[in-house]
Amino acid sequence: METNRLNPNIVGVQKNRKASLNTFKKTSNSSFNDILEKKVANNKILGKKDNVVFSKHANLRLEQRNIKLTDEDIKNISNAVDKASEKNIKNSLIMMDDMALIANVKSRTIVTIVDSIKDKVFTNVDGVVSI
Repeated sequence: METNRLNPNIVGVQKNRKASLNTFKKTSNSSFNDILEKKVANNKILGKKDNVVFSKHANLRLEQRNIKLTDEDIKNISNAVDKASEKNIKNSLIMMDDMALIANVKSRTIVTIVDSIKDKVFTNVDGVVSI
């Protein structure tokens, strides 16, 4: 075994390092771009970009206030989040009919929902989308 020229107490470091690099090269047949394309394709198939997620708190509010959202409502909310994202909004107030939803745009998460916007104050919002 070789000794390290800088520190003679370290033995075999270069050989072990080279062995681990060769092992990685042998097992990695896909390029980064191939892996990325597969992940993007999976996300499109699963519809992850298009869907919004409702937080536990938002689901609780839906249940407490007996709010029923249709598939069309959820599609409209998703489109509103897309619009907010295009404008680089981080936290958006989405106004829909007589409801208001607070969304974290980056994570596409609906944080909370209110069934009446009358006499309400909304804070920590940097953009409003009306649908």
